[in-house]
Amino acid sequence: MNLTADIAERNVAVFKNGRFDSPLDSTREFGLRDIIKWMLTPKPKRGSSKCVKCSEDFGLNGVCWFGHATFYIRVNGFHLMCDPVFFDIPFHKRSVRCDLLDRIERVDAVLISHSHYDHLDLKSLKELISRFDPLFIVPKKTSLPAKAKVVEMEWFEFIDFGALRVIFFPAKHWSSRSWLDKNRSLWGSFMIEGEKSIFFAGDSAYAHHFSDISRLCETDIAILPIGAYSPEYLMSHSHMNPYEALKAFYDLGADVLIPMHYGVFDLSLEPLCEPYEVMKTVFSKAEFLNIGECYTW
Repeated sequence: MNLTADIAERNVAVFKNGRFDSPLDSTREFGLRDIIKWMLTPKPKRGSSKCVKCSEDFGLNGVCWFGHATFYIRVNGFHLMCDPVFFDIPFHKRSVRCDLLDRIERVDAVLISHSHYDHLDLKSLKELISRFDPLFIVPKKTSLPAKAKVVEMEWFEFIDFGALRVIFFPAKHWSSRSWLDKNRSLWGSFMIEGEKSIFFAGDSAYAHHFSDISRLCETDIAILPIGAYSPEYLMSHSHMNPYEALKAFYDLGADVLIPMHYGVFDLSLEPLCEPYEVMKTVFSKAEFLNIGECYTW
């Protein structure tokens, strides 16, 4: 990985005065007033949420969707989970429930992209600790349960597990558990390099970091968020709509696009299945998974 000076300069995060500061901090472009305005806006008619179903189709290797941004990835004989959220989260119930925990063979490591409740759920983490005692690979300064085995990472750092490498990359987003602890921990995305190179975007708005990552790594499979984009005045700074996700896919130079971050938690003003319907229209070749279904190779 050849981290050139121009890439490093565009994708820097500095911890100062107890918070991370970065050009890729979404909160530079909105404030608490925008959040309150959004929270007070009545949601339009929701429509159907039947674009996501449960599936019993598990493969031997591959990328398996557990809903929203949670993935179970088996590659190079290694078992990973990304942003595990198995239950309801504060103020939001799952629209689709699938009991998949007992189907998991093992979990060697857990990758957490950032501290927002729909990506870091303490109940889910405690369940994984109790069952599998995995290693947690997390952004710098992220707080986890006391019993967790943790490796904290900054952008562009990596960890090797034999022939498997996990790299922590930037994202245009932010972190918090409340407005008071905004950006006290870092946020980001992951590249999993093994027999396939799998990019997990976490949460991100569209920005230059996708093309920068393509200069550092090849991507076979891109797992990209497509939902929570309305209202645009607020959400566009932190999330991608399907059109932007497709631009990120092309920036990465990936072969396969697996959409996520739609159809499970009703987080924004667009209907749950609108991202799915739009993505189907703009890129019909995307690999849409049902919960419990895997993309295999």
